Amino acid sequence: MKSQPKKCLIRRLPRSEVKSTEENLLRKQRRGTMALCGRPTATERSLGEEHKCELRFYVLSPTFRYCPGCIVYRRNVSAVRSIQAKRAKEILMEEFNTTNIDVLARDKSHLVSLNSRLAQELRDAEALNNGLQKEKNEWQVAINEWEVALQNESAKTQALTLQLGECQHQISALTFKLGREASDHQASKLQMATSHLTYHDQVGFPQHPPAYQSEGVYYQQPYQQSPQKET
Repeated sequence: MKSQPKKCLIRRLPRSEVKSTEENLLRKQRRGTMALCGRPTATERSLGEEHKCELRFYVLSPTFRYCPGCIVYRRNVSAVRSIQAKRAKEILMEEFNTTNIDVLARDKSHLVSLNSRLAQELRDAEALNNGLQKEKNEWQVAINEWEVALQNESAKTQALTLQLGECQHQISALTFKLGREASDHQASKLQMATSHLTYHDQVGFPQHPPAYQSEGVYYQQPYQQSPQKET
């Protein structure tokens, strides 16, 4: 790390004393009894070598300022660096101007192709959306038709259920009526058979031979009554 001079020391030295000390040190440099100031060339500066003024921080009698030769050197280096920076800027601007048109044309063609591709994708997406919307509407119509058909079938099912209940009720009533009529018919037949036997007992007709009896049950031949005249 480079040591920095203290401002208080710089202010303590009067101008005449600094001038005298500087002349003595320059005389020593010319005689070769003191190391020369380090003033690297442009190549050396590019390699990292730095400028060093031996008079500024001389151990025995420092001047705390750059010598005249170092001042000129620093001005020249600053001017060269400024010229190089300006030239580099000009070269950069020239390269930018020469390549800017090509870059803009390339970017424009890329953006145009990208815009065309995105527009095609947008049209495809819109067509797909329209197809899906149309299919959705068709499905909605089909669902509405199915719901109507389902309601009609439900109404038919309810009507058939009611008809089936009525038929079952009628069948039950007819079954009950038929059973009752069969019971009444059986009772009337039994009553007629009893009256017929009683009539035979009173008149004295011979009974049928045992061949007409089976398992202890009397077999009654059909009896025909003479039709009665209506009065």
